[in-house]
Amino acid sequence: MNKSILPIQPTHLGLFEQRFQQIQNTLNNGTHHQLIQDVTTAIDDVFQSQLLVLLDIRAYAHAMQGHYKLACTDAQQMIEYAPRVPTGYIRQGIIYSMYGRQTQAIEIFDRCLELPVVNYISDRKLNKDSGQQQLQNENDMERLLACKNEAILLNQKRVDFIAQLPIEIINDIIPLLPKSTKVSCMRVSKIYCYRTLNCAGAWKTLSANESREDSQIAVMMESISGHIEKLRINTPNKAVCSKYLQCMRNGLFKRIRSLTMTGCCTGDLRSSAFVLSTALWQARSTLRYFEIHIDDDFNKVTLTDILLVCSNITDLTYIAHNTLVDLRDQDLIGLHNENLPLASLEVKSSNITKQTVKTILQRYIQLRRLVINGCDSSVIDSIDQYATENLEILGYNTRNVPTLQSQQQQQLSLPPSPPLDDYTQNQDIKQMDVTRGLRKIIAMNNDQGRMVHTSTFFPIIYKNRKSIETISISLTDLIRDEVQDINSAYPDFRLNRLTDITFWPTPRLQRLLLQSIPSTITTLKHVTIRYSEDASDIYRMLLRLPPLETLRILSVDTTGLEKQCLVELFERYAQLSESSHGSVSLKTVSLWHGDLVDDTVLSVLGDIKTLHHVTLWDLHSVTTQGLQDLMKKLYNQLTCIDIKAMSAVTDIVVAELGGSDTLTTIGLDGLPKVTNQGIRALIDKKVSNPKLSSLTITNCSSVTDECIQYVKHKVDAVVHG
Repeated sequence: MNKSILPIQPTHLGLFEQRFQQIQNTLNNGTHHQLIQDVTTAIDDVFQSQLLVLLDIRAYAHAMQGHYKLACTDAQQMIEYAPRVPTGYIRQGIIYSMYGRQTQAIEIFDRCLELPVVNYISDRKLNKDSGQQQLQNENDMERLLACKNEAILLNQKRVDFIAQLPIEIINDIIPLLPKSTKVSCMRVSKIYCYRTLNCAGAWKTLSANESREDSQIAVMMESISGHIEKLRINTPNKAVCSKYLQCMRNGLFKRIRSLTMTGCCTGDLRSSAFVLSTALWQARSTLRYFEIHIDDDFNKVTLTDILLVCSNITDLTYIAHNTLVDLRDQDLIGLHNENLPLASLEVKSSNITKQTVKTILQRYIQLRRLVINGCDSSVIDSIDQYATENLEILGYNTRNVPTLQSQQQQQLSLPPSPPLDDYTQNQDIKQMDVTRGLRKIIAMNNDQGRMVHTSTFFPIIYKNRKSIETISISLTDLIRDEVQDINSAYPDFRLNRLTDITFWPTPRLQRLLLQSIPSTITTLKHVTIRYSEDASDIYRMLLRLPPLETLRILSVDTTGLEKQCLVELFERYAQLSESSHGSVSLKTVSLWHGDLVDDTVLSVLGDIKTLHHVTLWDLHSVTTQGLQDLMKKLYNQLTCIDIKAMSAVTDIVVAELGGSDTLTTIGLDGLPKVTNQGIRALIDKKVSNPKLSSLTITNCSSVTDECIQYVKHKVDAVVHG
């Protein structure tokens, strides 16, 4: 190893004894002026012989361990503490040189050579009485010149790996570079530019934002566009937006499959509506996914326009703030294909009419997912009357709707079936026909004051009762007479295939849904309780059913009876988790808001041996000790934990997480009592847990940027805000 990169050696304590003895003598016999000089000399010695030495050692260790930024921070501190001493400059230059930044290293060495003390040394105007200090200065000078000469030699021997490596290796490297580095590569030389522009993997997915690099990439779009498969335009820069649309209009995007245009780039479509339409027309043969957010009140690009030009699209999201222009069948007369491939359509606007929904469902019979946000109850009849059996997912006045699962994923998720004879196959086909229909229904009242009653929507639920797997209904609750009417008009209401249900604060609908769940059901795995006025009946039902995999409880202010029911449920899950069938017990739990959860509930929760993922959010009745006890119980089984808005969470609680052998993901948000000390303790304990790969720290005001930098060198993925 080159000795010049090693840290400076600590000075013997004899020097300090000599300095302090001199100060004592001056105090007894000298002048105040001499005392100031002696103390100043001693302080300089402390900096150079102790603080600077320790910082130099730590900077060296950080650099050798690959922590470039931390090493530079220590070197910069050395310079700030002692700007006239060469040691800090030398360490900074060595770090630059170690990481291939020879030009910066040479610059910092030259800056050091301009220091008065270095010039003094180089002129050999040394005080003969300086003794050990003179020797140190001479060593610094020799070390400085040696490091500079080495940096100059390394700078002259640069290797152009882009020009020399095989193209296959280059094509593996360039996609890994950040966008700014790719732009820099295009300016280095012709060969750099050529290989960067022609690396298909580097441009397969591209997001055009507001940075300077994005503007520079747009200039080269003619050379890049042929590689792009997934494009997101998210910039108000009209020149950049125009460049992308013009290239698409000219047919240069030959592989484009996905296009997203945010509200930033669609603020004024009046001048570019025709260009956008022709661009989409040119890309129609490959474009399968299109998402557009329109903020222009004078919208010139309608849903009809997009459906006409994007005839091969399978997934369309159209978000507009103005009134949606009615879509009628005659508007789509230009579409001659009777089997249009559109499978997923999401529309948000201020007025989606019955006529529009009718046209969509009649024309696009392959539609499997429909999300409409901004409609009133008039569209429900159209959905009930015209939806085909292909429609699997319905979102009504909501956007939080699951995406489509591909046919291949569906087949992979199904268990393998044994060979069937002809009779069994025919029976299976009949059974499949019976259970076709909506699998997921998510319906809510919108924020425009147009309330939809559950009784109006119920025919759709009943019609698809044999196929429904996921249901979340937050509409105006049933009244007493409506419950009686539904019970008589819709007999045999059973949700036999239910896997996921969300209960909202609608007591009568809640009771109706509870009655629809058979006591013999084995498919129900996920339950969410949101703002329920009384969830006791839900917990009692769950006690009789096979254990869930996921339970989420949000914002519940409760009575003692309800809390007791929850404790009994967790006690049962804890018993099951210790049995031979423990693998089927609760795996994920989320507890948000309210006073339902206290230390007693947490204690029982900690006894469930199958838990892997826990979310705790704004729990008012939980104490620090209760949280600490929970962490100890779940020490070696959790893989993911999220803790949010919890004043009871302290550094002690966070430090407990660091010793877990199983945690891979930790989320900390809005924790005012968590400081650098707790985060560092968490990270330092991580040495025994190499599995931790993701850490999120947001809205924790007592955690500094310096601490976050420390974390980033220990954990692969860190989110901070």
